[in-house]
Amino acid sequence: MPDLNEPTVSIIVLNWRRAEETLRCLNAIDRLTYANRSVVVVDNGSRDGSEELLRSARGNDPVIQSGANLGYAGGNNIGIRHALDAGAEYVWILNNDTLVEPEALTELIQTAEHQAHAGAIATRLVELDSGLTTSDAFRFHGRTMVPVLCEGCAAGWHPADIVGGPSLLLRADALQEVGLFDEDYFHYYEEADLMERIRRGGWDLGLVCRAVTRHSGGGSLSYASAQSQYYALRNTLLYRRKLHGEHPLRFLLRHPRVVRNALGLRRAFECRDPRPTRAAALAIADALRNRTGPRDLGERYHVALDGFVTFGPVDTPFVP
Repeated sequence: MPDLNEPTVSIIVLNWRRAEETLRCLNAIDRLTYANRSVVVVDNGSRDGSEELLRSARGNDPVIQSGANLGYAGGNNIGIRHALDAGAEYVWILNNDTLVEPEALTELIQTAEHQAHAGAIATRLVELDSGLTTSDAFRFHGRTMVPVLCEGCAAGWHPADIVGGPSLLLRADALQEVGLFDEDYFHYYEEADLMERIRRGGWDLGLVCRAVTRHSGGGSLSYASAQSQYYALRNTLLYRRKLHGEHPLRFLLRHPRVVRNALGLRRAFECRDPRPTRAAALAIADALRNRTGPRDLGERYHVALDGFVTFGPVDTPFVP
């Protein structure tokens, strides 16, 4: 039975055409020791039978159908609104390719209650295949982002300048103050945008190293695809315009290495594959026009490319 003296937590799991993986995630959630929790599953317009399978297997958990693929931001926002309307004090966003350790939520809430100004908290990530600890919490050192890594110490709490990842605890008060994910991004940077708004709102960000989330590193869209290249570069430029007042052309002129790496002309010539280059060029053009939301470049652009790694946030100086 839930302990009503504990803060209420709503756990949101977003599914898109990967019901079996989502069920493994939900089964791990069932083993959490923290009692005052509920689960909301959002199916992001899968149309492959996922919704029916999830409803059948998880009869006690609400399954909300979005009606279309609204992206990470849009799908999770549906779950967040449901949680806030139900009075949740915390919202835990979990990717469906995660397996949480039984004590993870207990560690998160205990720390959050002690860190009264913590608006967003990441957990320690452990790769399922290798067992290595990774992190989606970072500190700024000059113009470089350095990951906050810890195998689990007595302190348990590590301040950060930006957090994200497949496991993210959000305080309801912070969300009600600064708003939810910005759905204009559709794919990538919606977390960075929300974290920056939370930070500017006076809330703290950090990592709880004793809360462990195991992560398979899957994802609905391969990082080695040209479609990923498009969203990562376009949304970098949109993010810089929105939150740092920097026009896309000014950013590109300040960082020619970003342009050179993103366009990948040498790779396009050597591999005779123009897809990443074309995706990057479209990303720049759309950012200049302030085009937001989804843009599907076609199935050929969704394919993982051998030896290709998409332009990513680590290539971008976040601070002015």
